[in-house]
Amino acid sequence: MINSVFQTKKIKTIFLCIFVLLLFFILSNVNSTQVLAADDSFVVPRLNVDIPGLDVKDFQVTRSAQTLSVPFFAVYVIAFYKYILGIGLIASAIIVIYGGYLYLLGATGMQVQSGKEKIKEALMGLVILLGAYVIITNVNPNLVRMNTLNIPEVMTNEFILHDLSLQTSATAPSGIYADSPIVPDPEIAAVKPIVSGKCRAILAIEKELYIQNVSANVNGTDFGYRIRQAAEFFADCGINMNNCGNVAQCAWMAAGVNGTVSKNGICTPVKGAYKTVTPEIGGDLYTWAYGRRCVGGEKCLEHADAAMRGNEKRNIAPNPESAARWQSYFRSSDQCGGSMSAAIALVRDHLAGSLPNYPNDFADRLEPGDWVYIYAGNTECDGMHSMIFLGWHESKKGVAWILDGSIKQNPKIRERCLKNEGSCAGRYSPITRIMRPNFDKEGVWLGN
Repeated sequence: MINSVFQTKKIKTIFLCIFVLLLFFILSNVNSTQVLAADDSFVVPRLNVDIPGLDVKDFQVTRSAQTLSVPFFAVYVIAFYKYILGIGLIASAIIVIYGGYLYLLGATGMQVQSGKEKIKEALMGLVILLGAYVIITNVNPNLVRMNTLNIPEVMTNEFILHDLSLQTSATAPSGIYADSPIVPDPEIAAVKPIVSGKCRAILAIEKELYIQNVSANVNGTDFGYRIRQAAEFFADCGINMNNCGNVAQCAWMAAGVNGTVSKNGICTPVKGAYKTVTPEIGGDLYTWAYGRRCVGGEKCLEHADAAMRGNEKRNIAPNPESAARWQSYFRSSDQCGGSMSAAIALVRDHLAGSLPNYPNDFADRLEPGDWVYIYAGNTECDGMHSMIFLGWHESKKGVAWILDGSIKQNPKIRERCLKNEGSCAGRYSPITRIMRPNFDKEGVWLGN
């Protein structure tokens, strides 16, 4: 009877040992916090001490959005912990097996006692390994998570503006901008500006003073010359300037057009600061583009709903006439494009069929500093996008240098097809309006 009870206790002890080993094995293989690398590869680390099963080439140091991501350090620590834990598990398993052997088959009481002690010691070691992890996890789970080390770049405060000869023609001086391949509208790859170094510290201040300080660093009396300098500042400083229209207005003001800037960086040129140079594109011909991208038609209905409801807080009364006009811009599926490119093609063909020598005659009117509206097929009701014309590409027919930006993208200098010639034939961005500073109006031009 006593022997049977003794054997039962032995079996229970062995099963307990096996259960604890399995528990530790499962816990040691639980996935740690996933360490993600950024998009653009920067450098592959080379470690002096390798861990079996870990290839650091899969966890490259990367650079994205002005942040250096170092994932391999976290991965290395996790792999090292699992490696050491595995060694501890194997050692404990061997000791438990050896202790179980002595416990079950020991010829003397001392051997049996020795086997029990070895099993207890091995289990105690495992409890210490597990206990430390469990306690720390309960106190603060972040203490056992190894995340990617993200190091923000330190921006230097140096700014050098290359000297440009006074240029009054619409053609950008040769060599000012680096070439980049043209890709289908509306996305065109940004190019490196002529400004070298980083934006000087005086510009990295409140947005309401940003334009003032850019303007103070722009020189010359020719508007086209000044607007190109302002564009270089905007592109190099990388400060978001809200929507595309605000980028254009702020560029004008930085180049010398009078106006005001709010605390959040909204630029408002003085009344009468601009005039249109494309009067042919107006009225119904201009609004024909509204809602031509099907998803944009939903925004037209939102405008209609807002006009019908009015806004008591802003003291805006309901306007059924305006609501009806917005609602008319909602197009049926056979009158709008389901994609950006399809919508652009609809507007491009309509304007080309309605206006003689479109778009080249209109593009030939452009001068550096002109504020240009194009139909971009975005998801807004009008589908328009605005930019500042800087000059024509010196080697690519129909390609213009432009400055633009948006709520999601900082100002950039880009290439844009505006003429129906060369590689731009059949794929140009349709111009819908060209505006120019009204230099004849008193109080508009402050660039002298």
